Amino acid sequence: MQAWDIETGDPDVVVAIVDTGLDVTHEDLQGGKILPGCNVAGIEFDHNNCNPDLTDFIAHGTGLTGTAAADTNNNVGVAGVCWGCSILPVKVFTDAGNVGLDDMIEGILFAVNYAQNNPTKKVIINLAIGRLCGGPTQAEQDAITLAWDNGVLIVAARGNSGDTTPFCPAAAANVIAVSGTNLDDTLWSGSSWNNVDLAAPAVPIYNIAPGALIDPPYIPTWGGTSLSSAIVSGVAGLAWSANMSMTNWQVDQLLRNTADNIGNPVFFGAGRINANAAVIQAPNPPPLPTPTPTPTPVPTPDPTRLKISSIGGVGAITGKGKAIVSVDSAEPGSVLHLVWEIQQQGGEPAVVTRGVCEGLTLDLSDPTKIARATASDFGQAVFTFTVSNKMRGNIIRVQAYTQSKGTICKKSGSPGKFIPIP
Repeated sequence: MQAWDIETGDPDVVVAIVDTGLDVTHEDLQGGKILPGCNVAGIEFDHNNCNPDLTDFIAHGTGLTGTAAADTNNNVGVAGVCWGCSILPVKVFTDAGNVGLDDMIEGILFAVNYAQNNPTKKVIINLAIGRLCGGPTQAEQDAITLAWDNGVLIVAARGNSGDTTPFCPAAAANVIAVSGTNLDDTLWSGSSWNNVDLAAPAVPIYNIAPGALIDPPYIPTWGGTSLSSAIVSGVAGLAWSANMSMTNWQVDQLLRNTADNIGNPVFFGAGRINANAAVIQAPNPPPLPTPTPTPTPVPTPDPTRLKISSIGGVGAITGKGKAIVSVDSAEPGSVLHLVWEIQQQGGEPAVVTRGVCEGLTLDLSDPTKIARATASDFGQAVFTFTVSNKMRGNIIRVQAYTQSKGTICKKSGSPGKFIPIP
């Protein structure tokens, strides 16, 4: 591949493979490229106490990792696209091969948490998983938007239904949806199409597999838009490595601008990915869009207050799901509590009875604790909590405050949002 004459990948570019796990001992994934990952499948996930068991019983996650970043020029196995990039494995599938929407969201949030704690890294999330859908749930979109707002690039498979049925999370905003091609630049028969951003080869792909499943640990031919998305993630890694000053928006636009036009954008989006063109053009990325002028000056942040996001929405499949709230401006390492109440009905404001903020008056009169989180080295924390049917049709208000392991008492405002639960 011509691009490798210019760039083979920077270890500070991290591809998060949110999938079935990874064979971390595979002979074609050595050299320290695999970062400590996390297994979030089927458990109440805690960023501070992660399950390290990444065993891949399905082979899918290991295969995607091989396509994106397997060792190259090592006289072993296959060649990964961005073989100098690092890999962050995130297991969201159970060992039986099932994945829930909540677990996929938790996997995205784990990668976001990594990006927040490692601001010098450039993070790409590969989502070669999903489901037929009418569109993303609010919680799904909120997690993806949070990732995008933290500088993360998200790449997703368009799906293998061979028609125009929407596939999530590829259908979400701020995601590069990838269709699959044959070697002759025609649409692979199994690839879904319509609402596509880029295309990449889907078949035939020679790939790696977990050594516990296959001996030798390689798959002669494999295919699908999952591999197409992994190729795009790898090319994004090469381009970002060639110019680490780019934003995620610039990398997104660069990939589109340098793709080869091979036909109808309904099938191929901006075109089939071109690694060499992307790497060559990376030193001269697309200019950032001109920001819309703000009519009024931005108020100076209050150093005594936490900055809290608007509460995110919730999935609508089972009648409950994950809501998302993020906080900035916390003291690094401090433990924060999140409390909530259904639309305040008056009454005296509650007072915190213990911890660093003992005696602090809250905005809420009848708060209930729903989540806790530890602030990163950069003062950021992400809360996730379950929203149930008793919140149906209500506006819930949330507030965060410092609880322990800090020296400064801080509290946030109390934004509210209508939560539509069917």
